[in-house]
Formats: sequence, C-alpha cells, structure tokens
Amino acid sequence: MSGVGWLLDFLLFSLLIERFDVNAFWGNITSASLSVTFVFFAATRKVFLEVCVKSKGMKFFIYLLYQLCSIILFSLLIRLIAQLLVPVEGIISINLELAGKVICTPFSLATNYIFMRLLIEKWSFHRSSINGGAK
Repeated sequence: MSGVGWLLDFLLFSLLIERFDVNAFWGNITSASLSVTFVFFAATRKVFLEVCVKSKGMKFFIYLLYQLCSIILFSLLIRLIAQLLVPVEGIISINLELAGKVICTPFSLATNYIFMRLLIEKWSFHRSSINGGAK
C-alpha cells in the first residue's frame, strides 16, 4: 500500500507543480495529505475488522497528527533541497522540486512505515481491552 500511496502522492505532486504552478510546499501538503489518508484506510482495513469504531477513530486521529507534522517537515525539506540544488540547475535539466521530492522519499517512506507499524501492531485497542474484557 505504501508504494501505491507514494505513486499517488508523486503523480499528484508532479501535476500540481508542473501543470498548475503550485509551489513545492503547498503541492506536497496537498498530495501527501490525500495519499496518506488513502494509505491509512487501505492498509488498515483488515486490521480494523476486529477493532471497535471508537478505537479506529482514535488511531486515525493519532495518525493524522503524526502525518501533519511529517508532511510539514518533509515539505520544508523538499523546498530546502530544491534551493540547495539551484547551483546545478544549468547542469541537469530536472525540476528541482521533483528532485527534492525524490531525495526525501526514502526517508519519508521509512518513517511512515515505522509509525504505521507501531500504530497498528503495538498500540492496539481491541474491544475486549476497551470494554474491560466483556464481549
């Protein structure tokens, strides 16, 4: 799911900055927000079949808070990398914001994977634990 989410994110990011001239920061905020929402629901669908709705809402809230911080951080990093790449702009013909996004991708995927794994596997809130063991 992370790969599909990344593809969605990257394609939307590319479209926003190339076709609609959105700056990299806001383009990444938009594309990443949509893709992380998709990944959360797609990747956790099976896991949440046995988790109560209240718990699912809490995990989604925690996930959104984490992603908000992560997206803002990586959006700033993409912009910084693009600015650092300005001296090589004449040497290579690539959109600097896209290059920044590609450079940030492995770090973004790794941190998201670690967080999702902790959220899903380690911080489980099952009905039995919420209801004091009653079924």
